[in-house]
Amino acid sequence: MFDFSKKSRESFLKRMGHDLKIKKESGWVNIRAIPERKIIDTENEVSATIYITADADEVLQGDHILLNGEDFEISYIDNDLSGLVDCYLSLIGDENGRTSKYV
Repeated sequence: MFDFSKKSRESFLKRMGHDLKIKKESGWVNIRAIPERKIIDTENEVSATIYITADADEVLQGDHILLNGEDFEISYIDNDLSGLVDCYLSLIGDENGRTSKYV
């Protein structure tokens, strides 16, 4: 597999990505990532998978991402060893006691 240099990853995400907030120990910080949604329709059942493509050096499984005003947790990372990873997101419940069906 071809491994992109750090400079190439930053350039690609700068051109194609969006600013997102990720929660680290120091608080919420900005990263560049490409949010994507895949809709799957099989035999009258529809599901949506939400994921981001991000720099492998900036994300960890379990990190929280703020996307469209909603808090998501990175539940799975698909790493193809290119330096860019697909992070599959799970919606987190809110402070009003609403629990998420995803986590």
